[in-house]
Amino acid sequence: MSMMRLSLCIILALFSSHSLAESSSKNNRGLSIGAGPSLVRFDSNLKITNKSSGSHLYIDTEGTLGLPKQDSAPLIFGSYRFANRHGIAASYFDIRRENILLDQELDLGDYTAYGDIRLQDTSDFYSLNYSYSLFEDERSFVLASFGIFGLDLGLGLEATGGIIDGDTVINQQSLNTNISVFAPLPLIGLDFWYAYTPKWGVGTKVSFISGSYNDLSATLLDTVVRARYTFSKHFDVLMGIKYFNAEVEVNNNRYLNELSYGLDGFFFGLNYRL
Repeated sequence: MSMMRLSLCIILALFSSHSLAESSSKNNRGLSIGAGPSLVRFDSNLKITNKSSGSHLYIDTEGTLGLPKQDSAPLIFGSYRFANRHGIAASYFDIRRENILLDQELDLGDYTAYGDIRLQDTSDFYSLNYSYSLFEDERSFVLASFGIFGLDLGLGLEATGGIIDGDTVINQQSLNTNISVFAPLPLIGLDFWYAYTPKWGVGTKVSFISGSYNDLSATLLDTVVRARYTFSKHFDVLMGIKYFNAEVEVNNNRYLNELSYGLDGFFFGLNYRL
């Protein structure tokens, strides 16, 4: 694990948070932490280009290779507001999917794979940002966010049996392609919140992420629409919908990997305010 990733994990452990739970009260300072499950629907595909031969490998991860189109994923969120207009926030979202196909023959673009095929998705998404209050009154606020989004991709494809390139059978008995990369990317966003009653509030947060790091370049959009119900002095229930879309390129010595990674779903969580 790189020092940058370790540092980010330590910060997340201390402030495992998301600005879902920030209060519209100007005088509310302190730490809020929470967690909950989400039910997510995926739509992703991968194109791998052999730079020397120009051959393409197309992978519809949910369609062709059968990764679960729907799955549950844990979400950790919260925030720390240390002044009237200033705060920090972070989040962690964890994906774990896998599918194994036995004795299959699949068309993967310029290649045909036959035999046993295994595909794994072990991706993690982190965010850490500073937030500044652009506007506040008794019932609403608007925050501007600036920070880092940690894109931690983990996609692995193993095909054992044989690979056909056009009419030529490749002699190797397996294809092992792994995209494992961590990239800290710049994030900017806006967070809107409105409290209908002292107990009920709704909000929307939109984050834009774009940048390059080593062999990776990416553009991402992360949107969350959520509602909050305050049922005690320290506890809130949070619920909402999430939309996430990423266009990623990983360019190494042998391959150009182009990944389109999208998900949307519903989340539910419990938040504790200190």
